[in-house]
Amino acid sequence: MKRYALGETLRASEKGEEGGKRVAIVSVEEFREHIRGVPHRKAMMQFLSHMSYCKAQPFGAHLLGTLCVPVKRAHVEGKVCCGFCLEEGRLFLIGGESELSAPLERLKESRFSPDLSLAGFFCALLNAWTDEDAMFLQGVEEALSDMEEGLLGSLPERFYEALIPCRRDLMALHAYYDQLSNMCESLRASASPLVKEEDRLAFGYQADRAERLLGHVESLREYLLHIREMYQTQVDVRQSRMMTVLAVISAIFLPLTLLAGWYGMNFSNMPELRWTYGYPALIVVSAVVVLVEIVIFKKNRWL
Repeated sequence: MKRYALGETLRASEKGEEGGKRVAIVSVEEFREHIRGVPHRKAMMQFLSHMSYCKAQPFGAHLLGTLCVPVKRAHVEGKVCCGFCLEEGRLFLIGGESELSAPLERLKESRFSPDLSLAGFFCALLNAWTDEDAMFLQGVEEALSDMEEGLLGSLPERFYEALIPCRRDLMALHAYYDQLSNMCESLRASASPLVKEEDRLAFGYQADRAERLLGHVESLREYLLHIREMYQTQVDVRQSRMMTVLAVISAIFLPLTLLAGWYGMNFSNMPELRWTYGYPALIVVSAVVVLVEIVIFKKNRWL
């Protein structure tokens, strides 16, 4: 278990230190085995058994819920899943200590109003988790732009292998921002005594921020779809050109096929069959036919 005390700053607290506003990181096992006296504990344990999305639910003077925050590095690499239990004077974050400590350590550098409630601090924690998301989405947009520019020159190899991770990242972020927006809206409209009027404004701002990020993700998904259609168009154009070349080649050699068919017949009185120069003459005629066809095709831009 890791304990923090919230005042004008967030600081680590020692075991046995009481009073004030407390934030604690506990594992699921520690919450199950050692944290006693928490109302609605059965509901919290049920939430912890299904930590797959963001939600918040008031239970009288308590707020319970879960968070699933995508881990954003070069790509979305898994999720940080945790539960939270907010009551008067205490906020439990239930999950892995290493994942949950990082945003709290960043918040230790911030200064807070002495009147800040734990609900307001929880909103600040949500804000810290989304603080650099706009930069991440900007990086995704630049990667898609580079991919689009690459299509203008030539068709890249393993195009879909590069496209699928971006699509998977955007799907995960779309679900996360949609859930986060709904959760913040529900907290803003909550009648819980833990949520003050200034906290409602903060949750409203966070919901708007999640909506803006959601809109950015949706525009990137449309951009990705455009790039995929552009790639497919390039593939279709290349295949069409190949089919055109094959059709022209077939047309060029079609008269030769006709000549070969004639002279392959078993007739004894065919023209030039017994002439000494019949074979070279046929070769010359065939070459002339091919050259004339090539000139005609190039003149009409068929080749």
